[in-house]
Amino acid sequence: MKRRVDLDELVANKIITKAQAEKILSYSKSGNMSKAWRFLYWIAGLFIGLGTILLISANWDDIPSLVKVVADFAIWGGVLYATYWSVINKKERCKELFLTLSCLFVGATIGLVAQIFNLGGNWSSFALSWSLLSLIFVLCSRLTVLNMLWIWVICSSISEEFIEKAVRAIEKILKHYDKLLVLIYVTVCFAVLAYLGKLLYDVLSKKIVLPKAFYYWNLLFMYGIAMFGGGALGFDNNWANVFVFAFLACRMLLAFKDKSMRAFVFNTHLVELYILFLFISRFNNLFDTGVGFLMAGFLILTGIYVLRKTYKYIKKMEIFNA
Repeated sequence: MKRRVDLDELVANKIITKAQAEKILSYSKSGNMSKAWRFLYWIAGLFIGLGTILLISANWDDIPSLVKVVADFAIWGGVLYATYWSVINKKERCKELFLTLSCLFVGATIGLVAQIFNLGGNWSSFALSWSLLSLIFVLCSRLTVLNMLWIWVICSSISEEFIEKAVRAIEKILKHYDKLLVLIYVTVCFAVLAYLGKLLYDVLSKKIVLPKAFYYWNLLFMYGIAMFGGGALGFDNNWANVFVFAFLACRMLLAFKDKSMRAFVFNTHLVELYILFLFISRFNNLFDTGVGFLMAGFLILTGIYVLRKTYKYIKKMEIFNA
């Protein structure tokens, strides 16, 4: 609706013609629909790939090893050709379907070969091989969710020994340094990584989506560590609560700077939820009598009222784009 109003103003000021405005609006709508269609095709590819793998595994013992190998490579070859065809012919919707199937068949083929030839290994080696061999398909995909799943797979290939060493190192750091300072430092680290991912995506957005997925993962960890870590420390350290509110205030200022109404409202909701969390953690004894629930309910209604009034006021100012 906002875009339509802006285009009407451009037409009224004779900057563009009405026909050009209709083309711009049509292109914008088709772009949004294209993302939705690509996601649906990805879901279809995910279900078909998982269904095929589960169907074969259900009859695994009855299939000869030679037939397993030949059938797997034959099906995978067909999927690879279909992927190549969709990329060359720029069939965006079908491309996501076959790219997803290709990624799944990479993992299925690795597992099949390892099982038939009794190759040793664990999840770490399997995940690393799977992620490296499927990287080309992920780079060709324009779906952020597939790129995020790929990042999760390659990160899950980290060995248990390395994770245990990292946990022990973190425990030592927490013993020798103030927990709040560690929380702030880790949050800032993920914020920097998210920022770098966003910068990289701005440069490579026309080619690959992987930096965007990297940005989203670091953004997710940044919020998770700041909110949950601050909440956990907030029981004993009021400065941790101050840090959480300062963090959310900074995020709201960035949303204000980027003119993103969605991000501004999202962070406002998080502020309300954190206030509710503080209320419950500080006055949990009131919930035994029902008074706490009543106060929490009125607190939520007050937050909703303030948010709606603030939203309407800011919308009238026309500061945000969306």
